[in-house]
Amino acid sequence: MSATLKSSALAALVLLGAAPLVRGQADAGVTVLPGGTGSAGQARPTPRDPNFLRDAQHFPGLANQTSLTELMPVYFPATVPALETELPSAPAVRDPIWNELAGEANELFFAPLSSRLAKGGLDRRQRERLELYRRKRTAALADARAALTAPSAPAATVAAAALDELTTLADGLRRDLYRGGFLVADADWNQHRNWRLGDPGTKRTAQELLADELAVLRAATYYQEGLSAPQRQLLREIVIELAAALGDSDSGAASDFAPDETVFFLPHGSRIRLPVDLPASLADRIDALTTEKRALKRELRDALFTLDRESESKRERALRDLAAQQEPHFRALEVAAETIRRELAAVSSAHPVAPRSTLPPELEQRLETYLRNKASLQRVARQQAQPEAAKGGAKKEPSAEAARAALAAFEADNRTRIAALAAEARALREEVARVAAHSPAGATKSVDALLADFAAAFKQQQLQALYQDYRAAVLHPGLTHAQRELLFNAAVAALDLTGLKDWQAVPE
Repeated sequence: MSATLKSSALAALVLLGAAPLVRGQADAGVTVLPGGTGSAGQARPTPRDPNFLRDAQHFPGLANQTSLTELMPVYFPATVPALETELPSAPAVRDPIWNELAGEANELFFAPLSSRLAKGGLDRRQRERLELYRRKRTAALADARAALTAPSAPAATVAAAALDELTTLADGLRRDLYRGGFLVADADWNQHRNWRLGDPGTKRTAQELLADELAVLRAATYYQEGLSAPQRQLLREIVIELAAALGDSDSGAASDFAPDETVFFLPHGSRIRLPVDLPASLADRIDALTTEKRALKRELRDALFTLDRESESKRERALRDLAAQQEPHFRALEVAAETIRRELAAVSSAHPVAPRSTLPPELEQRLETYLRNKASLQRVARQQAQPEAAKGGAKKEPSAEAARAALAAFEADNRTRIAALAAEARALREEVARVAAHSPAGATKSVDALLADFAAAFKQQQLQALYQDYRAAVLHPGLTHAQRELLFNAAVAALDLTGLKDWQAVPE
């Protein structure tokens, strides 16, 4: 749809001029690696095609020539945003498999699961294992939420055993989902890659080599054996940093309410913004934790780069040794992070209270309802603006004629809602003007300024509500590391970050 037509379609919805709801999914979609394309308007280095083969080649009687060329897609999750970062708008069309994948957005089996779901689903055994994991996760999550309000040592001991079992189940599920077998396609990203990091004689540019490394490290998070769970989680941070260096970050818009600078914290992958008035001793603790994390990342990144040219078995053995060497450092990070949490709890600016507007509560409620209805109608407009081909997964811009037809259909189908919304906007402006005329704030602020104040306060309140679980997982003192991981994964899933739209190929 042309920019003019898109503007026309939404013009009727911009009635108060206030910001829409902040809640939305990241439109960044899933990061594309070898063979994919980048975000619109951004120049990216050309990723290297891994030249995957297909396991069916070993069974020529079971597959025809056409099926030999089929590829199995793998989706990588969107970048987890920093705490209380505003999210981009939701995509107009969501890939159907996201309905099942959304709850696993921060799980370490996300990518292998995406391949199975994209190519027809799970077999009976895989489905049973996944459902068992989900049931146990739901029970453990309820216990972790209870620990936020009533922590107790005996309960924590019982929960620790359940969480250890959950970690083991998740790792087994990760392996089971990507490994093939008799008549079962192999979905390992690395299985048939015909290039390695540091290949001699390569003519790749420095930026392309960095993109290659990013691809390998991102895949290692889900497919490389020998890594511990903390190492896999730390790899996500490395990938975020490399993507930022390549100008390919999908972490979302910066918050309107805090400085853009963030630091990685624990659970690994989480990011927080620090208050400007930190005590010097606390700032030193955070610097020390950040320095230690960087050292672990550097060691892990260097090892994966060097070992990429080794055999699979040698690489796995070396990484297991590294995991054992780094384990005490990860435990020390958890202790240091808990000390920081307790000290941060005493810093009032680390727990900002969302501002309130000067409008009466009943008028605020009407404005909130208006904004929610407006956001709902905007979603309908975006969905109807998409061509049928796009709704089926094809990437094709609609013709001008199709765009005009979509606009006409939207206006016809929603004429009553648009008119009601416009009438409510006029009534709200009149009511705000009446209130302003009889309040001290009205003497210095216009109606538009009062509405802008309300919109800003409403947006920040929404952000704090949206990230409530994220904040608890990262900053609430007294939880175990496993409880934090569980709560953080649930918080990321609740953000509903992306609708799948791009993919990278792995062998079927």
